[in-house]
Amino acid sequence: YQGVIDTLKFDENGNVLIPARYDDFHMFKENFAAVTLDKKWGFVDVTSGNEIIPPKYENVGDFAGGMAAVALNGKWGFVDKTGREVVSPKYDNAGDFNDGTARVTLNGKWGFVDETGKEIVSLKYQRADDFCDGMATVQLNEKWGFVDMTGKEIVPPKYDDASKFKDGLMRVLLNGKQVFVDKTGKEIFVSEYQATGDFSEGFAIVSAGNKYGFIDKMGKEITAIGYDFVADFSEGLAAVGK
Repeated sequence: YQGVIDTLKFDENGNVLIPARYDDFHMFKENFAAVTLDKKWGFVDVTSGNEIIPPKYENVGDFAGGMAAVALNGKWGFVDKTGREVVSPKYDNAGDFNDGTARVTLNGKWGFVDETGKEIVSLKYQRADDFCDGMATVQLNEKWGFVDMTGKEIVPPKYDDASKFKDGLMRVLLNGKQVFVDKTGKEIFVSEYQATGDFSEGFAIVSAGNKYGFIDKMGKEITAIGYDFVADFSEGLAAVGK
C-alpha cells in the first residue's frame, strides 16, 4: 500500500530496520525511529525492528537523552525507551531533553522538568533556554537571569540579554555594555571592546574596528588586537591571520 517503498529501511548489511508497514518515519535517533500509521505516531527500535510504542500519538519528537516528547489531545508529555509515559501529556509544548532536563510550557509560562517528570524549575518564565553547563537562562518581565538545576535563581532576571554559559562564563548585556558573569552570579569584568565572543578554553575573541585578538577570563588582552582573522581556541591552539 501507499508508503511501502518509502518506509523500507535497511542497514549496511541489507537487514530490514523498519518494517514496510508504516506511512512514514523520521531518521532514527538513539536507535529509535518515529513512525506514523493512519496519522498516528509511535516508535520502532531500529536495532531489533520491534515496535516499542504503537502509533497512537498525534505528534512526537525524536529521542534525546533517552526521552521523547509526545502529543495527545493537543498536550505534550514524555515517554522513555520502554514506552512508559514518564510525563503524561499535559503541557502546551515541550522541548527535547538536554542535560537531564527539558523545557515545558503551560499557559504561556516556561519551566523545566527532569527525567522523573518533576518540575525542577517552576513554570513562571516568559522564555527559557536549554540548560548548558548546568545553568539555564530565563526571562521574566523582559529581563534575563539564570537558574541552576535545583530551580534556584542564581541571578534574578535583571539583564537586557544573555547568552548561554560557555567555559564557565556567561555573556550578558546591561545598559548597552557586555558583562561576563560566573556561575555564582558575580560580574567578573565589563568588556570595553566593540564585540566579544564566548569563551573557549579560557579565551574569548574580541574586536576593535576591523581587527581581532584574544582576552583571558579576567578581561586581560593576551594578544594584540591586530589580526584580520581569528578562530576560537581548540586543543590549545587558535588559527589567526593577517
